[in-house]
Amino acid sequence: MNLFLYVMFAVNLIIPFSVFNNFAKKRRLFTDRYGATITSASAYVFSLSTGTLLFFVFSPSLVNGILLSTAVGVFLGVSYGLLIKFHSLLLGVFYGMLGAWMGTMLAAVIADPALCGLPSSFTSMLLMNKIIITGFLSAISVLTALLLRFSFRV
Repeated sequence: MNLFLYVMFAVNLIIPFSVFNNFAKKRRLFTDRYGATITSASAYVFSLSTGTLLFFVFSPSLVNGILLSTAVGVFLGVSYGLLIKFHSLLLGVFYGMLGAWMGTMLAAVIADPALCGLPSSFTSMLLMNKIIITGFLSAISVLTALLLRFSFRV
């Protein structure tokens, strides 16, 4: 289980950086509106998946998990936002924080269903739920990366 989480965490770190490298090479071709769209989509989706996996892999306390994933989400948003202009930077920071917070809360609810008042019978499916959510978020990250790369070609 831990090996699966570490591999998915590594995959979800490689995907944003490969898209970032592709985006950085072609950044002179983009308008401000297109850059803002790319920044918001990539910062939100990649920080959502990274924030969830950070909480699963390192399993810190809730406050430390929020702070760690927020820092990673802001870093992702700032790195994408700095490629275009200042308003893209603001969008990147906002969507990076939002995605990281949502990812951390999603992981916290999956790890402890009692946070939402769910019965304790869901605790028996904890391992399966972690695998399903991790796979789903990784698939969303791959799909987003493919759509972003396709939009570079159009």
